[in-house]
Amino acid sequence: MQFRSDCVLPWLALATALLLGHPTPASALECPVYHPSDTDAAIKETRAQTETFEATLAARGDRATRSIVSSVRMAHPNASAAQITNFVLTLYCPLVRQNAALSVDHKRARLKSFSAELMKQVSP
Repeated sequence: MQFRSDCVLPWLALATALLLGHPTPASALECPVYHPSDTDAAIKETRAQTETFEATLAARGDRATRSIVSSVRMAHPNASAAQITNFVLTLYCPLVRQNAALSVDHKRARLKSFSAELMKQVSP
C-alpha cells in the first residue's frame, strides 16, 4: 500500500487539536518541529528564506500567511497541503509561545484559529 501525503492533513488537524486542547502550562506549550531535511515530508528551505518568513510573520502576524503559502507553493510545487501547513505552523507557533502578553488560553486560541485558517488556505 502506498502512502499518500495528502491524507496526512486530517491527522495533522487532529494532532493540532489535541495539542492545543491539552491542559499544560504556557512554558510547556509544544510547537511542531522541522522534519529532518533528508525526509520526504520536509520542505527544504534555506535558513535565510526561513528567517525571512519568520520575520514576516513576526511583523504581520497571520496577515502574512497567504504570501508565505504562495511563496512556498511556488518554490515547492509538489509539496502537499500537510507539508505546507506543518512548515508554516513551525514558523508561527514559537512567536505565539514567546508572547508573554498572552495567557495560556489565549495562546491556544490564537494557535487554533491560525491553524484553522491556514488549513483553509492550503487545502485544494
